[in-house]
Formats: sequence, C-alpha cells, structure tokens
Amino acid sequence: KLRFPDDYYATEIAGKDAIFCDPSDPSDIASKIKKVFEMTQVDRDLLSKKLIVHAGSFSWDKVAKQTIDVYKSL
Repeated sequence: KLRFPDDYYATEIAGKDAIFCDPSDPSDIASKIKKVFEMTQVDRDLLSKKLIVHAGSFSWDKVAKQTIDVYKSL
C-alpha cells in the first residue's frame, strides 16, 4: 500500500512543506484539498514559493553528474 505521509522519498521529492495525503483514502484527500482552500492567499503564495524553490534544487545536469560518479566508483 502506498502511503505518502510517512514516505521518506515522497518528502525528498516534494519537499518538507508539501501537503501529503493517503491516496487510497478519499476523506484524507478531501481534507487536504479543504486545507489548501482554507489557507489565506498569503499562506498559499508562501507555500507555492517554498515548493518552487525546492523544485529548483533538481536538475538533469546534477543527476547526470551523480550517475557518472556512481559508474566511476564501481
């Protein structure tokens, strides 16, 4: 069963500020959507900026370099 709230990799990918839900639980999904709608515009904008900054930490160049480094270490 996929459980995003406790999934380390989901947090690594989405960031610690992301709002997670259990994808197999409709009431949990609904509560998280409601949480976003109940946020003030300022809070939504701040969350959006944090998530964009986190997404900016990923790049194909970085992945390629790390992959090459792994191959070289073998």
